[in-house]
Amino acid sequence: MTDLIIILGASQVHGFMPLYLEQLKAASIDYHIHDGSDKPNINAGGNLGYRVNIFKRLAAQFSNYERIVFSDAFDVLFYGTREDVIARIPTDHLLHAAEKNCYPDQCLGLPIPDRGPHRYANGGLVAGTPEQFMKWCDEIPRQRGYHPEHLDQYFLNVLVSQNSPLCIIDHRTELFFCLHSGYNELEFEKGFPINRMYNTRPCFIHANGGYDPSKMFEDQKRSLTL
Repeated sequence: MTDLIIILGASQVHGFMPLYLEQLKAASIDYHIHDGSDKPNINAGGNLGYRVNIFKRLAAQFSNYERIVFSDAFDVLFYGTREDVIARIPTDHLLHAAEKNCYPDQCLGLPIPDRGPHRYANGGLVAGTPEQFMKWCDEIPRQRGYHPEHLDQYFLNVLVSQNSPLCIIDHRTELFFCLHSGYNELEFEKGFPINRMYNTRPCFIHANGGYDPSKMFEDQKRSLTL
């Protein structure tokens, strides 16, 4: 088996994507771009049913890989090594990215546990083994309140509020860091990001919700000259 692949969802190459792909190539990480041409309609990308179907199909297609990361594409960047990523992907559950922002707004009514500032689920990055993705896809439709047309990120936060093992979030940003709502705790050392709150070294940076990454780029560039 091959150790790792990143599956990116993108209908076209834009935003950060050219740099993201170069970063993955430099780290000798395999990737596959899924163009979303199988969506039943333009809004299906945020549908829970589509998420389940695409995870299941692509996890089966790339079952020869030991670990998979499903990733947004136009607003994600990579800082790390293939070995870093492999070491931080669990084999007994999926790991979802965490963020400070509650999206959508209606999840504010959910009893989200306090796990520090990154306490909400983010749907743009999730990692695990093909087996765990297949298991997740089998379990999700059985959950109370599931409907394939529901917004996937809202349902992920429902699971977080229930402390469900079906949505374990990376609240210490061991692997994923989402920028939305501020990132004062994020610093750079020789070009690599560090969350000083936990002294963790996330590999994937997600400028979710169109959050401005300008300061991040400045800090990253400055760290290379120190």
